[in-house]
Amino acid sequence: MVLEILEIKKNNPNLSRKDIQKLVYNSFREKYNIASQLVIEAKTYAWNVRRQGRIDRIVVRFDKRLFSFKKTKRKNPVLSLRVNSERIAIPIKQDGAYKRLLEHLQQGWEITSVIMTKDLKFYTTLKKEFPEPKVMPNVLGIDVNARWLAVSVYNPRTKRWLKQLYLGKDISLKQMKYERRRAKLQHYKDKFFDSKARRKFRMLSGRQRNYVRTRIWQMVSEIIKLAKENYATIVIEDIKHLRARKGKINKKGRKKINRIPYGFFRFALEHKAMQEGIKVIAVNPKYTSQTCPRCGKRRKASQYNYFRCECGFEANRDRVASQNICLRASRLLPSITAQHPEAGAAVNQPVWSYEG
Repeated sequence: MVLEILEIKKNNPNLSRKDIQKLVYNSFREKYNIASQLVIEAKTYAWNVRRQGRIDRIVVRFDKRLFSFKKTKRKNPVLSLRVNSERIAIPIKQDGAYKRLLEHLQQGWEITSVIMTKDLKFYTTLKKEFPEPKVMPNVLGIDVNARWLAVSVYNPRTKRWLKQLYLGKDISLKQMKYERRRAKLQHYKDKFFDSKARRKFRMLSGRQRNYVRTRIWQMVSEIIKLAKENYATIVIEDIKHLRARKGKINKKGRKKINRIPYGFFRFALEHKAMQEGIKVIAVNPKYTSQTCPRCGKRRKASQYNYFRCECGFEANRDRVASQNICLRASRLLPSITAQHPEAGAAVNQPVWSYEG
């Protein structure tokens, strides 16, 4: 159905979404003997991908009207799907994924839809309403770069730095090792058409992706713990269109920039912070690593990634960026220290003076 709709749209580019719905709805219902909601899903999917040159895979989404979870007489779980006038019962493997799903349902999560991929794997999308996160008096700023995450915790009332540290240096080192190995396999794969090298290349790509995602979730947990201990609102840079393309920057710089998993890190951070009731805000990233957090003058960092200012302030450029993120957020946040006087400073935490 998706392919037919795309062909219709190609031959009639002026058709609107509503026109396509009227044109194909009844004919597809008769032709494929399929549930009406699946026709609508096919139309929606085709409309969303209409500008792509090709479609590598098509997924099928079953909403609440088309799926349900039941049990057989022997108490075995099955997934019941309605594709036409009848329902299909698919047995569910009671593995770790199914046990985690049951745990989520017990914690108040709700299944909104079931997605079937091209390789006949099923995924569930979950939803849960959380209370609006509270804005806390202290500020935790995070600078995301290719080497690590620079984290600073700032108290706007006392103008003191409560915590400064770096996270995730192992990610960049591990990614460089994977990239060197993948480059060699790419050479063998292209020059000798080696099928073994092709399989190894795909395997390493999967390992690299899984390692990075696992470490990101671990770092997010550390950041959330740090924010709770210091009564801090989390602040990140509002970065868009980060990935560099050919022609805009040299190959070495492009690899360094594209190694930053900023999009997935932001998703994981906002997802986890919402569950813990911690507010995450984004600030303008412009000149965060080139502005002195003491006097406010703008200077470029040296070639050794170090920042020196005429006022005498010196620090690592990434640390400077995390401090400026905190300072910008503290100006945006409302006057909340009066609302939370008990959270003015963290207890039993090392304190760095504002002057460095």
